[in-house]
Amino acid sequence: MRPFIDKLLAEDKPKKAWERKRGDYKWYGDVGRIEYEFGGTGEAEWRKQQLWASLSGLSYQPTCLDEIFSGGAVRMRSEDVPLEAQSSCQLAPFLARTQHKPGLEELFGMERHRFGKGLPRIKENRGKWYDYHAVVKIMHRLLSEKPREGRRPSRGKTRRLWPFNPNLRVRILIGIHKRMESVSVSDDIWGSFTAVACLHLARGIEEKLSEDVRHVLAALVRRHLG
Repeated sequence: MRPFIDKLLAEDKPKKAWERKRGDYKWYGDVGRIEYEFGGTGEAEWRKQQLWASLSGLSYQPTCLDEIFSGGAVRMRSEDVPLEAQSSCQLAPFLARTQHKPGLEELFGMERHRFGKGLPRIKENRGKWYDYHAVVKIMHRLLSEKPREGRRPSRGKTRRLWPFNPNLRVRILIGIHKRMESVSVSDDIWGSFTAVACLHLARGIEEKLSEDVRHVLAALVRRHLG
């Protein structure tokens, strides 16, 4: 099948090829996985299976950032990593599965050029990997963007902010913090995500914060976002 697939890809028109590439980092509802899982849509879809949920005794778990929370790293583009077959039977090689690992583009639901330059990265085996340092910086940059004023651009669409639904900003940040409470994270990872969450949750109400709170917030920002 591979030669046939390669031939089809080579015949892709530029627009069709771009749409196919764009689909690699889009998730349900045309948003990234972070917004989908922490913004409520993922949980709503999960709760449609009420019978299964009640029988299993499980609760909804947003897991798209667990790799980052555990100190791991992801690529810019998503990838399917093969898993070794756990069985020792003769059919084991044919039962091997793959694990989907979302990259930064899929996590945020947008193309990499929106993330800005100078992202912290890890070079290993001719590949580039990104850990929590990069994720926090991307969150901070995207949350700091403001809507563009004036007329719409002559070409393309108006730049969409992240999250695409601005009303979900508080819910996503609080959800990320709650997820960290349920998994084991290092002090640095905890501090980094806490810094970006507190900074953007406090936007617009800084004057109502006590001096002690402002001092702690400033220290967090200097250490993890400076």
